[in-house]
Amino acid sequence: MSGAQPISTAGPTEDDTRRSAALEQLARSFGLYEPEEESRLRQEVLGRLYEILQQWIKQTTERVMGADFSADAHVELFTFGSYRLGVHTPGSDLDTLCIGPRHVSRDRDFFGRLLVQSPDATATPPPAVPMTVCGANEESLYGMLERDGDVDQIVGVPEAIVPEIKMVFRGVEIDLAFVSLELDVVPRGVDVMKPTIFRNLDDASTKSLNGVRVAAYLFDLVPKIDTFREVLRCIKLWSKRRGVYSNVLGFLGGINMAILVARVCQLYPNAAPSTLLQKFFTVWDIWKWPSPVLLAPIVDEGLGLKIWDPRKNPIDKRDLMPIITPTYPCQNSTYNVTVSTLHIMKQELHNASMVCASIAKDEEKWEKLFERVDFFSLHKNFLQIKV
Repeated sequence: MSGAQPISTAGPTEDDTRRSAALEQLARSFGLYEPEEESRLRQEVLGRLYEILQQWIKQTTERVMGADFSADAHVELFTFGSYRLGVHTPGSDLDTLCIGPRHVSRDRDFFGRLLVQSPDATATPPPAVPMTVCGANEESLYGMLERDGDVDQIVGVPEAIVPEIKMVFRGVEIDLAFVSLELDVVPRGVDVMKPTIFRNLDDASTKSLNGVRVAAYLFDLVPKIDTFREVLRCIKLWSKRRGVYSNVLGFLGGINMAILVARVCQLYPNAAPSTLLQKFFTVWDIWKWPSPVLLAPIVDEGLGLKIWDPRKNPIDKRDLMPIITPTYPCQNSTYNVTVSTLHIMKQELHNASMVCASIAKDEEKWEKLFERVDFFSLHKNFLQIKV
Protein backbone atom coordinates (compact mmCIF):
# COMPACT_ATOMS: atom_id res chain seq x y z
CA MET A 1 0.00 0.00 0.00
CA SER A 2 1.04 3.59 -0.49
CA GLY A 3 1.56 5.93 2.43
CA ALA A 4 -1.78 7.73 1.90
CA GLN A 5 -4.42 6.98 4.52
CA PRO A 6 -7.84 5.56 3.45
CA ILE A 7 -10.81 7.91 3.46
CA SER A 8 -13.04 5.17 4.89
CA THR A 9 -12.51 1.60 6.08
CA ALA A 10 -16.23 0.88 6.38
CA GLY A 11 -17.50 -2.43 5.04
CA PRO A 12 -20.54 -2.96 2.79
CA THR A 13 -24.14 -2.53 3.95
CA GLU A 14 -27.00 -4.79 2.86
CA ASP A 15 -27.92 -2.24 0.17
CA ASP A 16 -24.31 -2.18 -1.09
CA THR A 17 -24.31 -5.98 -1.37
CA ARG A 18 -27.64 -5.95 -3.20
CA ARG A 19 -26.47 -3.31 -5.68
CA SER A 20 -23.19 -5.17 -6.19
CA ALA A 21 -25.07 -8.37 -7.06
CA ALA A 22 -27.18 -6.46 -9.59
CA LEU A 23 -24.02 -4.89 -11.03
CA GLU A 24 -22.32 -8.27 -11.50
CA GLN A 25 -25.43 -9.71 -13.14
CA LEU A 26 -25.50 -6.80 -15.58
CA ALA A 27 -21.77 -7.21 -16.31
CA ARG A 28 -22.34 -10.86 -17.18
CA SER A 29 -25.23 -9.92 -19.47
CA PHE A 30 -22.79 -7.71 -21.40
CA GLY A 31 -20.49 -10.71 -21.89
CA LEU A 32 -17.59 -9.35 -19.83
CA TYR A 33 -16.56 -12.77 -18.53
CA GLU A 34 -14.67 -15.19 -20.76
CA PRO A 35 -16.16 -18.71 -21.20
CA GLU A 36 -14.14 -21.55 -19.73
CA GLU A 37 -13.34 -23.11 -23.13
CA GLU A 38 -11.87 -19.83 -24.39
CA SER A 39 -9.75 -19.56 -21.23
CA ARG A 40 -8.42 -23.06 -21.85
CA LEU A 41 -7.59 -22.14 -25.46
CA ARG A 42 -5.58 -19.12 -24.29
CA GLN A 43 -3.60 -21.33 -21.91
CA GLU A 44 -2.90 -23.83 -24.69
CA VAL A 45 -1.81 -21.05 -27.07
CA LEU A 46 0.52 -19.57 -24.45
CA GLY A 47 1.99 -23.03 -23.85
CA ARG A 48 2.58 -23.60 -27.57
CA LEU A 49 4.10 -20.14 -27.99
CA TYR A 50 6.44 -20.85 -25.06
CA GLU A 51 7.60 -24.05 -26.78
CA ILE A 52 8.32 -22.18 -30.03
CA LEU A 53 10.29 -19.53 -28.12
CA GLN A 54 12.50 -22.17 -26.45
CA GLN A 55 13.17 -23.82 -29.80
CA TRP A 56 14.04 -20.44 -31.31
CA ILE A 57 16.41 -19.37 -28.53
CA LYS A 58 18.35 -22.63 -28.67
CA GLN A 59 18.74 -22.41 -32.45
CA THR A 60 19.72 -18.73 -32.26
CA THR A 61 22.23 -19.31 -29.45
CA GLU A 62 23.87 -22.19 -31.31
CA ARG A 63 24.16 -20.07 -34.46
CA VAL A 64 25.52 -16.98 -32.66
CA MET A 65 27.48 -18.44 -29.73
CA GLY A 66 28.14 -22.06 -30.66
CA ALA A 67 26.67 -25.44 -29.69
CA ASP A 68 28.27 -25.42 -26.22
CA PHE A 69 26.08 -22.50 -25.14
CA SER A 70 22.74 -23.68 -26.56
CA ALA A 71 22.00 -26.30 -23.87
CA ASP A 72 21.39 -23.63 -21.20
CA ALA A 73 19.70 -21.14 -23.54
CA HIS A 74 16.31 -20.06 -22.25
CA VAL A 75 13.78 -17.24 -22.60
CA GLU A 76 11.00 -16.20 -20.26
CA LEU A 77 7.46 -15.37 -21.41
CA PHE A 78 5.35 -12.88 -19.43
CA THR A 79 1.80 -11.66 -19.90
CA PHE A 80 0.57 -8.18 -19.00
CA GLY A 81 -2.34 -5.88 -19.74
CA SER A 82 -5.94 -6.99 -19.25
CA TYR A 83 -5.10 -10.71 -19.32
CA ARG A 84 -2.49 -10.40 -16.57
CA LEU A 85 -4.88 -8.29 -14.48
CA GLY A 86 -7.66 -10.84 -14.98
CA VAL A 87 -10.12 -8.43 -16.63
CA HIS A 88 -9.88 -9.57 -20.25
CA THR A 89 -13.08 -10.10 -22.19
CA PRO A 90 -13.93 -12.72 -24.84
CA GLY A 91 -11.91 -12.08 -28.00
CA SER A 92 -9.52 -9.56 -26.42
CA ASP A 93 -5.87 -9.77 -27.39
CA LEU A 94 -3.00 -11.17 -25.31
CA ASP A 95 -0.17 -8.78 -24.43
CA THR A 96 3.03 -10.79 -24.01
CA LEU A 97 6.72 -10.09 -23.47
CA CYS A 98 9.63 -12.38 -24.29
CA ILE A 99 12.84 -11.81 -22.30
CA GLY A 100 16.08 -13.16 -23.77
CA PRO A 101 19.86 -12.97 -23.26
CA ARG A 102 22.26 -10.30 -24.51
CA HIS A 103 23.44 -12.11 -27.65
CA VAL A 104 19.93 -12.06 -29.18
CA SER A 105 19.19 -9.07 -31.39
CA ARG A 106 15.69 -7.63 -31.61
CA ASP A 107 16.21 -6.56 -35.24
CA ARG A 108 18.14 -9.57 -36.57
CA ASP A 109 16.83 -12.49 -34.49
CA PHE A 110 13.36 -11.41 -33.31
CA PHE A 111 12.03 -9.48 -36.31
CA GLY A 112 14.46 -10.96 -38.83
CA ARG A 113 15.13 -7.55 -40.31
CA LEU A 114 17.79 -7.63 -43.01
CA LEU A 115 18.77 -5.19 -45.71
CA VAL A 116 17.58 -6.69 -48.99
CA GLN A 117 17.79 -5.29 -52.49
CA SER A 118 14.50 -4.14 -53.93
CA PRO A 119 13.07 -6.66 -56.40
CA ASP A 120 12.91 -3.73 -58.80
CA ALA A 121 16.70 -3.34 -58.76
CA THR A 122 16.84 -3.34 -62.58
CA ALA A 123 14.59 -0.30 -62.77
CA THR A 124 15.89 2.99 -64.16
CA PRO A 125 16.93 4.77 -62.07
CA PRO A 126 17.74 1.95 -59.60
CA PRO A 127 16.49 2.18 -55.97
CA ALA A 128 18.57 4.53 -53.83
CA VAL A 129 18.98 2.13 -50.87
CA PRO A 130 18.07 -1.46 -50.03
CA MET A 131 14.94 -2.05 -47.96
CA THR A 132 14.72 -3.37 -44.39
CA VAL A 133 12.25 -6.25 -44.41
CA CYS A 134 10.75 -8.17 -41.47
CA GLY A 135 11.21 -11.91 -41.82
CA ALA A 136 13.97 -11.63 -44.40
CA ASN A 137 16.12 -13.64 -41.98
CA GLU A 138 14.24 -16.96 -42.11
CA GLU A 139 15.96 -18.19 -38.92
CA SER A 140 14.38 -15.35 -36.95
CA LEU A 141 11.40 -15.80 -34.62
CA TYR A 142 9.24 -13.90 -37.11
CA GLY A 143 10.27 -16.36 -39.83
CA MET A 144 9.52 -19.36 -37.61
CA LEU A 145 6.09 -18.02 -36.66
CA GLU A 146 5.28 -17.12 -40.25
CA ARG A 147 5.85 -20.75 -41.28
CA ASP A 148 3.98 -22.22 -38.30
CA GLY A 149 0.64 -23.80 -39.19
CA ASP A 150 -1.02 -22.41 -36.04
CA VAL A 151 -0.33 -18.78 -37.04
CA ASP A 152 -3.06 -17.39 -39.30
CA GLN A 153 -1.87 -13.78 -39.60
CA ILE A 154 1.37 -12.05 -38.65
CA VAL A 155 2.91 -8.61 -39.01
CA GLY A 156 6.00 -7.01 -37.51
CA VAL A 157 5.83 -3.48 -36.07
CA PRO A 158 9.51 -2.76 -35.33
CA GLU A 159 9.18 1.04 -35.41
CA ALA A 160 6.44 1.27 -32.75
CA ILE A 161 7.07 2.83 -29.32
CA VAL A 162 6.87 -0.76 -28.05
CA PRO A 163 8.19 -2.83 -30.98
CA GLU A 164 6.18 -6.03 -31.33
CA ILE A 165 5.06 -8.91 -33.50
CA LYS A 166 1.29 -8.94 -33.90
CA MET A 167 -0.28 -12.26 -34.85
CA VAL A 168 -3.38 -14.42 -34.73
CA PHE A 169 -2.41 -17.75 -33.18
CA ARG A 170 -5.17 -20.40 -33.37
CA GLY A 171 -7.74 -17.62 -33.38
CA VAL A 172 -6.20 -15.73 -30.43
CA GLU A 173 -4.77 -12.27 -31.14
CA ILE A 174 -1.30 -11.89 -29.60
CA ASP A 175 1.01 -8.89 -29.31
CA LEU A 176 4.55 -10.12 -28.58
CA ALA A 177 7.33 -7.73 -27.53
CA PHE A 178 10.98 -8.61 -26.88
CA VAL A 179 13.68 -7.44 -24.46
CA SER A 180 17.31 -8.53 -24.49
CA LEU A 181 18.83 -8.32 -20.99
CA GLU A 182 22.49 -7.80 -20.08
CA LEU A 183 22.78 -11.49 -19.18
CA ASP A 184 24.48 -14.44 -20.87
CA VAL A 185 21.72 -16.75 -19.62
CA VAL A 186 18.24 -15.65 -18.54
CA PRO A 187 17.43 -17.48 -15.28
CA ARG A 188 14.10 -19.25 -14.96
CA GLY A 189 11.73 -17.08 -12.96
CA VAL A 190 13.81 -13.95 -13.59
CA ASP A 191 12.71 -11.16 -11.24
CA VAL A 192 11.49 -8.30 -13.45
CA MET A 193 10.77 -6.14 -10.39
CA LYS A 194 14.45 -5.53 -9.62
CA PRO A 195 15.38 -2.02 -10.84
CA THR A 196 18.78 -3.34 -11.99
CA ILE A 197 16.99 -5.17 -14.80
CA PHE A 198 17.04 -1.85 -16.71
CA ARG A 199 20.83 -1.71 -16.85
CA ASN A 200 22.02 -0.76 -20.37
CA LEU A 201 18.57 -1.17 -21.95
CA ASP A 202 17.34 1.07 -24.77
CA ASP A 203 14.16 3.12 -24.52
CA ALA A 204 12.04 0.57 -26.40
CA SER A 205 13.11 -2.20 -24.00
CA THR A 206 12.38 -0.01 -20.98
CA LYS A 207 8.84 0.66 -22.22
CA SER A 208 8.35 -3.02 -23.05
CA LEU A 209 9.29 -4.02 -19.48
CA ASN A 210 7.10 -1.36 -17.90
CA GLY A 211 3.85 -3.08 -18.86
CA VAL A 212 4.85 -6.28 -17.06
CA ARG A 213 6.20 -4.44 -14.02
CA VAL A 214 3.15 -2.19 -13.58
CA ALA A 215 0.72 -5.12 -13.83
CA ALA A 216 2.69 -7.10 -11.23
CA TYR A 217 3.03 -4.12 -8.89
CA LEU A 218 -0.69 -3.33 -8.96
CA PHE A 219 -1.40 -6.60 -7.18
CA ASP A 220 0.76 -5.40 -4.26
CA LEU A 221 -1.01 -2.04 -4.08
CA VAL A 222 -4.64 -3.15 -4.23
CA PRO A 223 -6.29 -4.34 -0.97
CA LYS A 224 -8.76 -6.81 -2.54
CA ILE A 225 -7.88 -7.97 -6.03
CA ASP A 226 -11.26 -9.58 -6.83
CA THR A 227 -13.11 -6.37 -5.99
CA PHE A 228 -10.57 -4.38 -8.02
CA ARG A 229 -11.22 -6.63 -11.02
CA GLU A 230 -14.99 -6.32 -10.80
CA VAL A 231 -14.84 -2.52 -10.73
CA LEU A 232 -12.22 -2.32 -13.49
CA ARG A 233 -14.38 -4.49 -15.77
CA CYS A 234 -17.27 -2.06 -15.26
CA ILE A 235 -15.12 1.02 -15.87
CA LYS A 236 -13.81 -0.47 -19.14
CA LEU A 237 -17.37 -1.21 -20.23
CA TRP A 238 -18.51 2.30 -19.28
CA SER A 239 -15.63 3.96 -21.15
CA LYS A 240 -16.32 1.95 -24.31
CA ARG A 241 -20.07 2.59 -24.20
CA ARG A 242 -19.46 6.32 -23.65
CA GLY A 243 -16.81 6.69 -26.36
CA VAL A 244 -13.88 7.57 -24.08
CA TYR A 245 -11.84 4.36 -24.43
CA SER A 246 -8.62 4.88 -26.40
CA ASN A 247 -5.23 5.82 -25.02
CA VAL A 248 -3.99 6.42 -28.57
CA LEU A 249 -6.74 8.97 -29.26
CA GLY A 250 -6.19 10.84 -25.99
CA PHE A 251 -8.81 9.16 -23.83
CA LEU A 252 -8.51 6.40 -21.21
CA GLY A 253 -6.68 3.13 -21.88
CA GLY A 254 -6.46 -0.06 -19.88
CA ILE A 255 -3.47 0.92 -17.75
CA ASN A 256 -4.87 4.41 -17.00
CA MET A 257 -8.15 2.96 -15.80
CA ALA A 258 -6.39 0.27 -13.76
CA ILE A 259 -4.39 2.93 -11.89
CA LEU A 260 -7.49 5.09 -11.26
CA VAL A 261 -9.48 2.10 -9.98
CA ALA A 262 -6.56 0.96 -7.82
CA ARG A 263 -6.35 4.41 -6.22
CA VAL A 264 -10.04 4.35 -5.30
CA CYS A 265 -9.58 0.84 -3.87
CA GLN A 266 -6.79 2.23 -1.68
CA LEU A 267 -9.06 5.02 -0.45
CA TYR A 268 -11.96 2.66 0.35
CA PRO A 269 -10.23 -0.69 1.06
CA ASN A 270 -13.27 -2.57 2.43
CA ALA A 271 -16.01 -1.18 0.20
CA ALA A 272 -18.25 -3.28 -2.04
CA PRO A 273 -17.89 -3.09 -5.85
CA SER A 274 -21.05 -0.99 -6.18
CA THR A 275 -19.71 1.55 -3.68
CA LEU A 276 -16.29 1.65 -5.32
CA LEU A 277 -17.86 2.24 -8.73
CA GLN A 278 -19.79 5.20 -7.34
CA LYS A 279 -16.71 6.52 -5.52
CA PHE A 280 -14.66 6.17 -8.73
CA PHE A 281 -16.82 8.74 -10.49
CA THR A 282 -17.14 10.95 -7.41
CA VAL A 283 -13.38 11.12 -6.81
CA TRP A 284 -12.33 11.73 -10.41
CA ASP A 285 -15.19 14.12 -11.10
CA ILE A 286 -13.96 16.52 -8.40
CA TRP A 287 -10.23 15.87 -8.94
CA LYS A 288 -8.26 19.03 -9.66
CA TRP A 289 -6.40 18.17 -12.85
CA PRO A 290 -3.49 18.43 -13.61
CA SER A 291 -2.72 17.28 -10.05
CA PRO A 292 -1.04 13.89 -10.60
CA VAL A 293 -2.59 10.57 -9.57
CA LEU A 294 -0.04 8.51 -7.60
CA LEU A 295 -0.41 5.00 -6.24
CA ALA A 296 2.99 5.13 -4.56
CA PRO A 297 5.71 7.76 -4.05
CA ILE A 298 7.92 8.48 -7.06
CA VAL A 299 11.37 6.99 -6.48
CA ASP A 300 14.48 7.54 -8.60
CA GLU A 301 16.62 4.39 -8.50
CA GLY A 302 19.58 6.31 -9.94
CA LEU A 303 19.98 4.29 -13.14
CA GLY A 304 19.73 7.34 -15.37
CA LEU A 305 16.24 6.65 -16.70
CA LYS A 306 13.90 9.60 -17.09
CA ILE A 307 11.12 9.73 -14.50
CA TRP A 308 8.09 12.01 -14.39
CA ASP A 309 9.11 15.19 -12.58
CA PRO A 310 7.68 18.58 -13.64
CA ARG A 311 10.29 20.33 -11.47
CA LYS A 312 13.15 18.96 -13.56
CA ASN A 313 11.49 18.24 -16.91
CA PRO A 314 9.71 21.25 -18.43
CA ILE A 315 7.83 19.00 -20.87
CA ASP A 316 6.12 17.23 -17.92
CA LYS A 317 4.53 20.55 -16.92
CA ARG A 318 2.41 20.36 -20.07
CA ASP A 319 0.64 17.16 -19.01
CA LEU A 320 -3.08 17.80 -18.60
CA MET A 321 -4.18 14.60 -16.86
CA PRO A 322 -1.11 12.93 -15.35
CA ILE A 323 -1.77 9.37 -14.19
CA ILE A 324 1.63 8.11 -13.06
CA THR A 325 2.77 4.50 -13.35
CA PRO A 326 3.75 3.18 -9.89
CA THR A 327 7.05 1.46 -10.74
CA TYR A 328 10.46 2.81 -11.69
CA PRO A 329 10.84 4.60 -14.03
CA CYS A 330 7.56 6.34 -13.08
CA GLN A 331 5.99 7.92 -16.17
CA ASN A 332 2.78 9.63 -17.19
CA SER A 333 0.53 7.02 -18.80
CA THR A 334 -1.84 9.63 -20.30
CA TYR A 335 0.63 11.64 -22.37
CA ASN A 336 -1.81 11.73 -25.34
CA VAL A 337 -4.56 13.62 -23.48
CA THR A 338 -5.43 16.96 -25.11
CA VAL A 339 -7.53 19.93 -24.02
CA SER A 340 -10.53 18.64 -25.96
CA THR A 341 -10.31 14.99 -24.85
CA LEU A 342 -9.89 16.07 -21.21
CA HIS A 343 -12.98 18.26 -21.55
CA ILE A 344 -14.99 15.32 -22.90
CA MET A 345 -13.76 12.97 -20.16
CA LYS A 346 -14.58 15.49 -17.43
CA GLN A 347 -18.11 15.80 -18.82
CA GLU A 348 -18.55 12.03 -18.89
CA LEU A 349 -17.16 11.59 -15.37
CA HIS A 350 -19.54 14.24 -14.06
CA ASN A 351 -22.55 12.72 -15.82
CA ALA A 352 -21.64 9.27 -14.48
CA SER A 353 -21.26 10.68 -10.97
CA MET A 354 -24.79 12.09 -11.17
CA VAL A 355 -26.20 8.78 -12.44
CA CYS A 356 -24.46 6.84 -9.64
CA ALA A 357 -25.91 9.22 -7.06
CA SER A 358 -29.38 8.45 -8.42
CA ILE A 359 -28.66 4.70 -8.34
CA ALA A 360 -27.59 4.99 -4.68
CA LYS A 361 -31.04 6.46 -3.96
CA ASP A 362 -32.70 3.66 -5.97
CA GLU A 363 -33.99 6.25 -8.43
CA GLU A 364 -32.11 4.68 -11.35
CA LYS A 365 -30.76 1.25 -12.30
CA TRP A 366 -27.23 0.34 -13.40
CA GLU A 367 -28.34 0.13 -17.04
CA LYS A 368 -28.53 3.92 -17.08
CA LEU A 369 -24.77 4.20 -16.40
CA PHE A 370 -23.91 2.03 -19.39
CA GLU A 371 -26.16 3.62 -21.99
CA ARG A 372 -24.32 3.94 -25.28
CA VAL A 373 -23.45 7.50 -26.25
CA ASP A 374 -25.20 8.75 -29.39
CA PHE A 375 -22.34 10.58 -31.08
CA PHE A 376 -24.41 12.05 -33.90
CA SER A 377 -27.01 13.57 -31.60
CA LEU A 378 -24.30 15.16 -29.43
CA HIS A 379 -22.59 17.07 -32.25
CA LYS A 380 -24.05 19.23 -34.98
CA ASN A 381 -20.81 19.05 -36.98
CA PHE A 382 -18.17 16.36 -37.32
CA LEU A 383 -15.23 15.59 -39.53
CA GLN A 384 -14.97 12.24 -41.29
CA ILE A 385 -11.54 11.19 -42.59
CA LYS A 386 -11.13 8.26 -44.97
CA VAL A 387 -7.61 6.81 -45.21
